[in-house]
Amino acid sequence: MSNETLILPVVVALICLSVQPARAQTATVDFESIPSGTQFGGSPGLSDSPGDLVFTENGVDVRVDNFTLGVFTGFNNVSINSDLSSNVAFVNNIVVDFDPSGLPGPVTSASFRFVDSGGGENLIVNGNKVEVSEFVSLPASLGGVGLTVNLLPTGALRGTVTLEGPINSLGIGGQELQIDDVQFNYNAVPEPSTCLILVGTIAFAFCRRRR
Repeated sequence: MSNETLILPVVVALICLSVQPARAQTATVDFESIPSGTQFGGSPGLSDSPGDLVFTENGVDVRVDNFTLGVFTGFNNVSINSDLSSNVAFVNNIVVDFDPSGLPGPVTSASFRFVDSGGGENLIVNGNKVEVSEFVSLPASLGGVGLTVNLLPTGALRGTVTLEGPINSLGIGGQELQIDDVQFNYNAVPEPSTCLILVGTIAFAFCRRRR
């Protein structure tokens, strides 16, 4: 095969890759795949240990870990219960860790809904941890990621935390906390299969023409 025969498929491959931008996608952990009443953690009757993988939903691995507040360390439970028409996670002195590394592209932002019924909270972003009395006291950034808290006008501590920036891991913990719709926005890397088929077709046709 001549150099000309090799050059054309390479050029076509480079063009294919350059014109296929990453596609914005979303993966959400909404706990709907978990039966209502399921519990994870280390409280009496449960056998999970800190760091254990407890389930995977929509490509995101979910683990449980220790909750801390000052000198206190707890590892109680997270309960998946039905709230009207959907499931929510009730977090009781435990941290729920979300690992989006299995998604087909880098995570650029995330968000989650919460209802704070009391006690303190933990937020861990890219391995960086902060302890707060409530999410409205979060810093403006953590782990290289910008943080925004939007409260609903209901008179209760409920709303949404939004994270803007590259996210490799996210941990959410509390003492009397509900969380739902933990959403990861990522840029999916395009599948190369279509481009490879095109390259092969052109190379085959070019070889036949030269012969």
